[in-house]
Amino acid sequence: MSREIKVLHLEPTDVCQAACPMCLRELDAKFNKEQQHHLTVSHIQKHYSEDFIKNLNKMFMCGIYGDPAAGKYTLDLYRYFRKINTGIVLGMNSNGGLQNTIWWHELGRIMSQSEDYVVFSIDGNQDTNSVYRVNVN
Repeated sequence: MSREIKVLHLEPTDVCQAACPMCLRELDAKFNKEQQHHLTVSHIQKHYSEDFIKNLNKMFMCGIYGDPAAGKYTLDLYRYFRKINTGIVLGMNSNGGLQNTIWWHELGRIMSQSEDYVVFSIDGNQDTNSVYRVNVN
């Protein structure tokens, strides 16, 4: 029985403005916040064939060390996946504290399918969000 990969999770960057107390960026003593890495379309093309991308049902971005909205090439990556696979579900998890309305509008244009989504990870309420999402407005 062969198993095909149908869902791909990408972490497009290790950059994030937040300093959440339980985040690996804060807990990992070896993590260097000064070095910034950004995934590019060229990286994707090097590691994943167009046939592989065409066969995916879903591609989503969520950060362990970074927030997808901090990625320099996040929109380009979404555009590339949509171009190769017009039916793919695109998703993102973000703290929602980065970028401007133009950037979010463009993301919305790219995520035009009915099942595409963005999850805004907002912890707590107005009085406690800053405890869990440090440096996020």
